[in-house]
Amino acid sequence: MSDSSALLGGDAEADPETIMCEALEKVRDHLSMDISYMAELIGDTVHFRRASDPKGLGLIDITASRPMNDLYCGYMLEGKLPRMMPNVSEFPLARDLPITKEMGVESHVSVPLFRNNGEFYGTFCCFSQRPNPSLNERDYNIATMFANFAGNTLNKSLEAANDLQRITDRINKTIEDQSFAIYWQPIFDLEKNLIVGSEALSRFDSVVYQSPDIWFAEAKKVGLQCELELAAIRAALKQINMLPPHVYVSLNASPETIISGRLFELMKNAPCDCIIIEITEHDAIDDPVKLLKMMSELRRIRVRFAIDDLGAGYSGLNTVLRLRPDYMKLDRALVAGIHADPARQALAAAMVNFASEIGATLIAEGVEHPEERDMLQKIGVPLVQGFLFARPAPLETIWLSQRIKATG
Repeated sequence: MSDSSALLGGDAEADPETIMCEALEKVRDHLSMDISYMAELIGDTVHFRRASDPKGLGLIDITASRPMNDLYCGYMLEGKLPRMMPNVSEFPLARDLPITKEMGVESHVSVPLFRNNGEFYGTFCCFSQRPNPSLNERDYNIATMFANFAGNTLNKSLEAANDLQRITDRINKTIEDQSFAIYWQPIFDLEKNLIVGSEALSRFDSVVYQSPDIWFAEAKKVGLQCELELAAIRAALKQINMLPPHVYVSLNASPETIISGRLFELMKNAPCDCIIIEITEHDAIDDPVKLLKMMSELRRIRVRFAIDDLGAGYSGLNTVLRLRPDYMKLDRALVAGIHADPARQALAAAMVNFASEIGATLIAEGVEHPEERDMLQKIGVPLVQGFLFARPAPLETIWLSQRIKATG
């Protein structure tokens, strides 16, 4: 538990807003004041952000703002007013401000808040409608301590918001500039010894490398998952006429993107006979009913589906039973070292039988060694994909023909 959480008596996992509001409540109680609040200074305007008002006086509207010269904080920063006024009427400047009469302020405590870069953010304040002559330096120190807790939490929250904004700006610019490439990784039929499909994978331009998984996870975090996935799918669709007619195209989409209906609109003008949508999901599916409905609509225009990463996250048998995919992709975690692991072999064999029973085709992902390929073929896994056969690459560098063999 953090020091602030311990002092406030709160949960170490409490969200920042809860911690800041609890700090306001605690300091107001300790100082026996009527109201406490936090305010932010933007330019010459003070914006009220949070308030603790247990008596329901309604004097602080957290949606409102006031000119800085109407309030104490500007004069406090200039040294014209003290940060603690047990009796406001003893300070002519404070006594004559309109805010004093409007709110009936008789005692006031104000602690400045600063951003991590040293810039002034605003104030952490308490006031009462009666004088409080007992206020002393110790009280101000305690108010400062709570203000620091709130300020530290505030700064963490501001930094997190800034990080999210940077991610949002970067992803929006990536989509706008189309500063990503589509790489393709072939999918091989072991029995026929030829390429039967190819998965479209995104590769992003960036000064600091981030894996595609991180890009899409960050897009989800800032509410841009659907936009980024659709941008990648559009880019891939522009290239599929370069593939041989017998090669199907595998495109990745999250349940959220499918549910949105925007994928359906995109697919209506695509050659759906050769398209498989790989449903990517490492978390529980939020709305399986809506997902099934949209899958039904897509199937109506001949789109097929695959469950990606079977055996990882929530991509388990329950998902398969619900979605009834046309393809199931064994995750690399189940494929790695399968030639030396009887348990993996037994599970893969069971998946082969299960896929056959529900009319699906099994694909083993992440095949990197000849021994893994040989065991998968012995077990009866029909399709494979991995570095052993081909690494993802731009379409123009891949010789997509039946002359490419699955011999590794």
